[in-house]
Amino acid sequence: MVEIDRGVYRAGYIDWSLRNFHGCFTPFGFTYNAYLILDEPPALIYTVKHYGFKNMLRRIREVI
Repeated sequence: MVEIDRGVYRAGYIDWSLRNFHGCFTPFGFTYNAYLILDEPPALIYTVKHYGFKNMLRRIREVI
């Protein structure tokens, strides 16, 4: 997971196979930009599709 600022991590998922995102053509896939903020309590901003959840959860577990 990439720390983009102190206590703020990019926890997203890249879906290389997605070719249509809500009617928009995505020839190179799509990035779900989720962010983990370590504070009291920790916060997760945004999330990913169900098939990227385990990948995102693994990244969060690396930090928490």
